[in-house]
Amino acid sequence: MSSRGIPKLPVRVRNGRHDHSVQFYSDGAAFLDELSRTLGGALGRGDSAIVIATQAHREGLRRRLQSLGFDTSYPRLNRRYLEFDAAETLSQFMQNDLPDSASFSGIMTHVLVKARVAAEGEHPRVVAFGEMVALLLERGNATAALALERLWNDLAHTNAFSLHCAYPQSAFRSGYEDHFLKICGEHSSVVATDHLGRQDSAYFSSLFPQYYNS
Repeated sequence: MSSRGIPKLPVRVRNGRHDHSVQFYSDGAAFLDELSRTLGGALGRGDSAIVIATQAHREGLRRRLQSLGFDTSYPRLNRRYLEFDAAETLSQFMQNDLPDSASFSGIMTHVLVKARVAAEGEHPRVVAFGEMVALLLERGNATAALALERLWNDLAHTNAFSLHCAYPQSAFRSGYEDHFLKICGEHSSVVATDHLGRQDSAYFSSLFPQYYNS
């Protein structure tokens, strides 16, 4: 078995302005440490950041960002740091256990425009982190998670932004092999090979042995 973790999979970019990455993790604290540095770098450049996450992760990110010198309650920074509860946001566009395309597009376009207007600098950007898809997968609704990943890609045809998705490894289970590959295929990059330890590599290879080199 390869010790480098999740294998390199074919991925596609549907829009040159859109970077859509996915990360799989087991250590939530280490993941938030890394994510806070990424978001802090964006805020430091004058970019806007959108965070759609659980309450625990939002609070964890705020603490970490503050330790890096970014007080998200500060008015000028608060305009560029937009955070939303993942479950509450999901409830606004889910219909019959699937995301409604028109509702999702309307809600997220409004948020993206607000973030883009607030961004500063010569070449302002919008970066976003979302774990609504992870919540759907943890609820056992892999079909909706995949549909939502595709709606994010569709939204990139009319909006410029970079999106980072993340799934805890505990959300994946036996029987999710096809969904795993399809989810990876909806992203421009899979952030895992250099970030998953041996235990994580063993976990995923035990679930999906046919996708690993012996």
